[in-house]
Amino acid sequence: MNAQLEEVLKENLAKRSVGTSALRKQVRKGGIKAVHEFLGGLSPRELSALRTPAAYLRWLDDRTVEMERQVGKSHGLMWGSARKSLNLWIRDIVYNHHFRSTYGLDRLEPWLEVPLDSHTAAFIRRESVAPLPRWTTIMAVTPAFSRLYQDAARGILESPRFAYLKHPVHLDLAAWRQED
Repeated sequence: MNAQLEEVLKENLAKRSVGTSALRKQVRKGGIKAVHEFLGGLSPRELSALRTPAAYLRWLDDRTVEMERQVGKSHGLMWGSARKSLNLWIRDIVYNHHFRSTYGLDRLEPWLEVPLDSHTAAFIRRESVAPLPRWTTIMAVTPAFSRLYQDAARGILESPRFAYLKHPVHLDLAAWRQED
């Protein structure tokens, strides 16, 4: 893929993966544009260099804190909203044929987290065998809270009802499907 195509695809995916509804009431004016700019500044090439689930999680944790600091300072973005934005963007980067084939991102799919929101959290809490704390808002999500829900999401996939999803990143498909 040439550099020019990569840039326009990155810009497009940043805007499509994290739309206004994804961050409604979570950032101040100009915050969504700032999130798009942050995501557009990331390179899918960075993801291709990650070789283990632990390395991926460190990268994700670092980018989450970086986004929270950069966008949060001026636009009020909190850790949970930053993590959700990154998870939505990374999912769409991995789903995108051009990035997936150019950078071999298919191997990351098992490591990706489910993007948390109120619908997905309610689904995970309802389906989890382990007790989970109540969801309040995405802005209240902390790293420890997120880890509990991500671990529960992995556990749900062990159920024959949801085994077809294979990886946690796909769990929101089932959560939103049950909302209809």
